[in-house]
Amino acid sequence: MKKTLIILLALILIMPMLVQASAMTSKLKAVAGQAGLGSGETNPEIIIGRIVQTVLAILGVVFTLLIAYGGFLWMTAGGDPGKVDKAKGMISNAIIGIVIVFLSYTISIFVIKQLEKVTTGGTGEKDAGGFQTED
Repeated sequence: MKKTLIILLALILIMPMLVQASAMTSKLKAVAGQAGLGSGETNPEIIIGRIVQTVLAILGVVFTLLIAYGGFLWMTAGGDPGKVDKAKGMISNAIIGIVIVFLSYTISIFVIKQLEKVTTGGTGEKDAGGFQTED
């Protein structure tokens, strides 16, 4: 009886959200069209390139926050050698991480650009994220 009541209550609470979400679909499609996202580009190189760029951008932000946090730890260490070493290690690891993210971003753009040239006979004027590049 208690499980049935919980399930019924959950359905009552979730149903308005589902109805509202389905009503918002047409509005979201209109906004996506205005933003240039509803163009129907389903080219795999572009989709994969955008996913890779998004993930690498998020990782870049994470490593930048780690550097800031390491700096905070260092400033609040109060001269404790253990805390200072921990902060230095965090900062150096975050810098190494940012370098790796930058290099992987550069390599992924190069590889996807070359794949676009080979598979579609493209000129390589656009990279996988849709941004203009120069050869």
